[in-house]
Amino acid sequence: MDGVMQVQYGGMGSEPNNTRLQLLKDQTGVMIRDYGGLGYEGMSYSQAISTVLNVYLSGGDAFLPWQTLGNDDSLDKNNTTTLFVPGDRFGLSVVADMRLKAFRAGEQLIEYCVLLANKKKLSREQISEFVSQFFKLHMKRTDINPDNADAKQSPTLMAWQISELRKQLAKIIED
Repeated sequence: MDGVMQVQYGGMGSEPNNTRLQLLKDQTGVMIRDYGGLGYEGMSYSQAISTVLNVYLSGGDAFLPWQTLGNDDSLDKNNTTTLFVPGDRFGLSVVADMRLKAFRAGEQLIEYCVLLANKKKLSREQISEFVSQFFKLHMKRTDINPDNADAKQSPTLMAWQISELRKQLAKIIED
């Protein structure tokens, strides 16, 4: 696969024991990225955070939300895909959905995890074990069809859990 394939999109976050994808990554250096919808109507802001964190802790390299462009109606009615909508009603070119902020917050937690791993020479498995002291991140499927990426549902986290994890990661990194 050297030079032939550089990225594989697959279910690292929803399939934490996906040995086929993990072997592909370990043996060839191919980056593994998960993909999917942004969740169902009424999804908690924290589920976007737990989605990207779960993908990282499961061995994935990135998460790609799909079909992220919505229309003006998306500002009034949540859907599973919209991250960006036309900002005409606000006199702007584009407006971002709150889930974009949540994805950024999840990515920042991953940065803390990477800093800790590098400083203390820890594996992702060890970082995952540390994170599990604060909350469980295992995603579940709401549909048996493996091709339905929208069927992945990440857990809802409490704001205090996210804050406490961030605080403890920062404290250990500082020491």
